[in-house]
Amino acid sequence: RLPPAMVPALALALAAASAAATARVPTGAVELMVSTLKNDASPEDAARGVFRFSSKTLQGCCDVRAWTLANVREEGPDSYVGDIVSPEEFRRRLERGPRGVLFFVHGFNVQPGGLVSSAQRLQAQLDSRLAGTCVEVNVLPVCWPCGDKRGLIRDYKDDQHTARDTARLLASLFDLDGHVTPEEATVLTALRRKSVSMLSHSMGNRVVRLMGKHLGPEGLWAQDAVGGPAG
Repeated sequence: RLPPAMVPALALALAAASAAATARVPTGAVELMVSTLKNDASPEDAARGVFRFSSKTLQGCCDVRAWTLANVREEGPDSYVGDIVSPEEFRRRLERGPRGVLFFVHGFNVQPGGLVSSAQRLQAQLDSRLAGTCVEVNVLPVCWPCGDKRGLIRDYKDDQHTARDTARLLASLFDLDGHVTPEEATVLTALRRKSVSMLSHSMGNRVVRLMGKHLGPEGLWAQDAVGGPAG
């Protein structure tokens, strides 16, 4: 968890990031990201490790896996690109980075541009607030597919379903009982050596809550953090 002394700085950073979520952000890539979006890249580009997404990416439907991405940046108006990295490379990058990792899980009806800009601003605010201290934190956004219908409430039910599917795909990254593939275990190795925190907003809390239930209805997460066994 984040040190208690860091909580005020985090609250201020989150407020700034939320207030400016739709504003244009300074240049700079998001270092690492986890996404359950489908890849919009051509088969040829995907084979070369390219991951593309935008607000036009298929909405209301997760991919069959959670993607581990690096160097996520804006390619053009409402167009983003990242590098697909293997779980092993993701682990190496986690280990090279700061000891603190802050997973940032957005809420419903949030489009990729809003998430990327919020993550960039949150990282910049934390870097500024924590300058000169011994605390370093890497903001790691979790991007999951949301609808974009006119009228926010029309997307709510659809986003509930994709939040549930995203939780299932993400659970393997935090499975502490060994129910993972050898590749996924490499990510766990790095996370166990880190100070890991979760920052979730709105329906992002559903993602985190259900992810915890996937980790085991009798586990401490389900009993202490999400209020009892899964239903």
